[in-house]
Amino acid sequence: MVSTKTQINPNPFSYITLSWLTPLLVIGKKNALVEDDLPELADKDKSEAINVKFHPYWKQLKDHFNGTSKPKPSLAQTLFSVLSVKIIAINLLAGCGLATALFIPYVLQQLIIYVDPTQKTSFLNNSGIAIA
Repeated sequence: MVSTKTQINPNPFSYITLSWLTPLLVIGKKNALVEDDLPELADKDKSEAINVKFHPYWKQLKDHFNGTSKPKPSLAQTLFSVLSVKIIAINLLAGCGLATALFIPYVLQQLIIYVDPTQKTSFLNNSGIAIA
């Protein structure tokens, strides 16, 4: 049985491959899972930690509906305020992935031209070894 003192806190590799879930799946294969089989959430995922982040925005919403606040709260603005760092990081990584996907065919074409001298001239002719 999985200890209830362990926390779900996978490293990036185990998070991507879902290998952190294997012990729980093994238990579930043998017997039906009960609440005691489930590990604790990581501290950052517990409701207390989430509440600390969202409480100011919840208070703003309550004040708006009670008539004590003039600006209308926005769900999109609240989510962006709380998750802005993650949103920016994800978009930067997606942009890098897109740029790489668009640039790779050109680089491969230039490398093929560089390796086969019968092809048209490549910008890599004089600097190919330095780039490689």
